[in-house]
Amino acid sequence: KRSRSSAVINVAAYSDVARKVSNQLDMEDASFRSVYLPIVRDEEPRSMEVFDFADANAVTGTREVSNTANQALYMMNNPFVLRQSTLLARRVARQSSRPAEQIEYAFRLAYGRAPTSDERMAAASFARSFTAMSSGRARNGETLAALCQSLFASAEFRYVD
Repeated sequence: KRSRSSAVINVAAYSDVARKVSNQLDMEDASFRSVYLPIVRDEEPRSMEVFDFADANAVTGTREVSNTANQALYMMNNPFVLRQSTLLARRVARQSSRPAEQIEYAFRLAYGRAPTSDERMAAASFARSFTAMSSGRARNGETLAALCQSLFASAEFRYVD
């Protein structure tokens, strides 16, 4: 006879496997960057589809280039991007505890450049507003993660000029 606790463990294991299989196309559990990625015919990752992935069934010399709302929504809401925002915020927080220096470092990591004075003021204002909107309950890490997420969601992050 099975005990009740083993059934709970099996359900938990099943749920974990089901989540990984259902999120496979979204690459939510990825902990890597990819230059070469195996593609199963007709099952390309949704992130690749959103960002103009070339047809895997045809030889393609150039890729389409588009700027769509789906791309921005992906960068704002996808669990993978949210996790990367949190990880970037932790990295920035380890570098400095001063908000001005954190903003500077986040911009350097995300864009490879220092923020302009307007961007610096807008980022500081965003951080204050985010904390105020959460009734002061947001910790610095959450505020910094939200700032990093906003940097990832920008068009400058998505496109190389």
